[in-house]
Amino acid sequence: MVQVNGVAGLVAGDGNDKVKPFECSSSGVFEKDLLEALRK
Repeated sequence: MVQVNGVAGLVAGDGNDKVKPFECSSSGVFEKDLLEALRK
């Protein structure tokens, strides 16, 4: 699970750099949902 988290974070960071307005808000919400789902 920790490994998946790291990979997801890296991908999100990469996307944010390329597409700031869209990815930032979309990726942020998606990441939060994913983290919560993984924790539960």
